[in-house]
Parts: sequence; structure tokens; C-alpha cells
Amino acid sequence: MEWPKYGFKENPFKYDVCLSFAGEQREYVEAVAEILRTEDIRVFYDEFERVDLWGKNLYEHLSYVYSRQARFCVLFASKEYARKAWTTHERRSAQERAMNENEEYILPVIFDDTQIPGLLSTISHIDARATSPEEVARRLVLKVQAAEKIGHVPAEPLALYQILNVNAEKDKEAILAICRDFVQIFSRASHQERRLFFYLILRACRHGGMSNPHVTAKTLEREFGATIDEVIAALEGMDSLNVSYSFSRYCQGVPSDKSIYLRWNSSAPFRDPYIKAYAKNYSTRIASAMIRAAITHICDDCIEQLIVNLDFSNLANDISSDLGRNIPEADFLPFFEQDGQ
Repeated sequence: MEWPKYGFKENPFKYDVCLSFAGEQREYVEAVAEILRTEDIRVFYDEFERVDLWGKNLYEHLSYVYSRQARFCVLFASKEYARKAWTTHERRSAQERAMNENEEYILPVIFDDTQIPGLLSTISHIDARATSPEEVARRLVLKVQAAEKIGHVPAEPLALYQILNVNAEKDKEAILAICRDFVQIFSRASHQERRLFFYLILRACRHGGMSNPHVTAKTLEREFGATIDEVIAALEGMDSLNVSYSFSRYCQGVPSDKSIYLRWNSSAPFRDPYIKAYAKNYSTRIASAMIRAAITHICDDCIEQLIVNLDFSNLANDISSDLGRNIPEADFLPFFEQDGQ
């Protein structure tokens, strides 16, 4: 099954962390790697990659790993590290990446005071002589989690309130609570499941609005590269995410191609009766609105990152100017509507 034709990508990094070290420090580094693996951090550590590395051109492959495939590179610096050919190759590949990006990439852990070529002394580091592998691993977990910003919703999602046309504080409080439940639930979803849900919302028939999103079988086959049966099979695996679906051969009371109607229900145990009622009646509508509002003013690559990380930071933006004009049709936003609460 193709997922989907318009190209939502997996997390662009195969690994969260790659480890570059000399063999003399293997015991320490392996302890870090083992802890990272138990914390579900995707780590490149040579002993974990024996099968994958078998038969590969290691010079080319390691260069690609250290320059392209990891979010962070942990460089375990030592006198042995400075003089070995393979660690020099890994370091140069990592430094190439660091030079081409504006964000931090190389995270040094030092075992002695040896100067590593190209590694500035001003870069903050961890001293392994005074830091346990457990502490290094703990900091790396926090670093990865902070970088991914999984499930971020701003405290004041102005764009969402605008697209839903709400002003009352009690409505805003309910909407924010349901938004946070949405990202908490979908943080458990696979990237593929997130892409499917987002796609169905963004390619839904314009007549369904945000409360009743549905996609026809023809749309699925033409644009998604999937049959309705394949999508059903995927949706059935998402029941634990409170996603459900139904069928109809009618749209606005008019006979139409068979369509899948999508539903999402907030299941948080809200104590406030107003929020509980809001969740019961408007969960699908709010999920649709937050996705549509969040993709305004961002490029395709940023949409992909939104899906990967569930990072709804840009809901804090003012999109009032967009609500007053027609937005051109796009792959990810075939229509944009303002319908009242």
C-alpha cells in the first residue's frame, strides 16, 4: 500500500542519536547505548548494527550515517579518538553536517583533555570522568524529546479559536483541553497512522465541513494510491486511538460514490461537565480544525514535520486575514472554510 501519493514522510532521521568513539571507551559507550535502547531512543551503535553493516562499503555508509541519518551525534573524545583513522572519518562527516546547519548537532563527551581537530573548546560538553553513563543517557533522552517536541499545543491557540469562530472563555477552555487530549492520544500512534488521519482530514469532501469529514473511494484511489478496503484495514487498527469510521453512498442527501466518514472521540475523563459535553459533541470538529489551522502559512516539509512531531506550535499565529479571503487549492489544503461553532 502506498502512503500517500502526496509524500508525507517518516521522521527524516533514521536514528535519534549516533555514537562516535574509540574502542578503548567501548565499555562506557555501550552502557550509554544499552540505556538509550531501553528508552526507545533510536541509536546507531556498531554492535547493534552488525547485520545491517554486513556487506556494506563502510567508508561510504558511515559517512552517510554521521552526516545525514541522525538527529544528534555524540562524540566521545579521547587521545585514542584523536589518532584513529575511522574515528577521524566519522568526526569529519559529523563536522560537515554541523557546518551546514544552524542547529546543534555534535554533542561532545570528553574522557581527557586531548584537543580534537575542529572541535571548538567553547562548545559545551560533558566530562565522562565525572559523569556516569546513566547520566549521559538520561541527558540524551531529554535532548531528543526536547528536539522532537512531541505533542506541543500552545497555551493560546489563537488560530484554532479563529477558525472555529469562538470567543467565550469557557469555549476556549474546552477546546484547549480537547486539543491536548488529541495530541496525547496520537503521540501513541505510528507515523503512518498519523499521516493517514491527517490525509483523510485534509482531503475530505468540502460538503462535510469540519464536523463530518469524509473521503470518497475514487479520491482514495486517485490521490492516495489505495483502495477503500486497504484504508479500512488501517483504520480498524486505530480503534485504540479512538478513531472510528462509517460508510455512506450519499453526500448532502445526493447519491454519490461510496465514502468513508471519519470520527475521532476525546476520551479524557473530564470532570467539568461543560468540557465533557463539548468533547462528546465536537471532538471530530476540533481535531479537523486544529489540523487545518495549523498548516496555514507553512510549507510541505513543515507539514510533514507537524505530522511526525505533532507540533502544533503555529496555532499561536493570527490567521484572521486568511479567513476573509479564498485560499488557492493545494495538495494539503484543497479548501479552507470558516463555519461557526
